[in-house]
Amino acid sequence: MNPTNRDGIFDGLCVMDVDTHISEPHDLWTENAPVSVRDRLPRVKEIDRAKHWIVDGDINLGTATPVSVVHHDGNKSNGIEFFNWSMEEVHAASYDMEARVRLMDDLGLRGIVMFSDPHSVGLPDLCDPAWHSFSDVCG
Repeated sequence: MNPTNRDGIFDGLCVMDVDTHISEPHDLWTENAPVSVRDRLPRVKEIDRAKHWIVDGDINLGTATPVSVVHHDGNKSNGIEFFNWSMEEVHAASYDMEARVRLMDDLGLRGIVMFSDPHSVGLPDLCDPAWHSFSDVCG
């Protein structure tokens, strides 16, 4: 039995995740970006033995921690321990789109609604290249 379809209540329905979250791969914004803006887009840099999101050359946005409460073994966090997890400690479906699609298939999900907000870094002139980078990796 599909764990999302107990007692067949979802038979004939198209179930979608409409509030999905991903942990951006550390090269998501720069991998496909034009060279001319690559050092301005969000990227991860190690500072004092911790990974940080850096934007627009040297503006530190904070630590680069994943947004996932699911451990790489598939178990959920038992509290706030996930605040200190690294990308290597979270489930691959948190950051890898192929793993995400496999998990969705396993759970019987037909689609997801996902968006990114390049405006959140406060650099309006970079929204277009940031959006294209996001779409290339996640689309």
